Amino acid sequence: MIPLATALLRAIPPKPDQARVQFLVEACDPSEATEFAYTANGILVSDFYSVRFFDPVAARGVRYSFTGAIRRPREVIRGGYLSGSTSPPTRGGKRPGSAAISPPSATLGK
Repeated sequence: MIPLATALLRAIPPKPDQARVQFLVEACDPSEATEFAYTANGILVSDFYSVRFFDPVAARGVRYSFTGAIRRPREVIRGGYLSGSTSPPTRGGKRPGSAAISPPSATLGK
């Protein structure tokens, strides 16, 4: 059984021509590909984004993911994705317009 993601964060979208987006808070998804993972105590662990991942602008010297693979805010790298919605929830919690952002040809992404 896959748990439902319920934490949402309102932030600037990846594309400048879009309305603000409510992103699902799923820390490993934008960099989840094995090539960005690292080993901890002999176990392969997925990279994950830092608290600065949703910053409005990039800043020098900021680490956007644990391994440094993500180099700017809201970047979705090869093999990853980011889920969100540009629409407010309707009665019952459903979100019209929900989409997964995954490079390179996603609706909300690059």
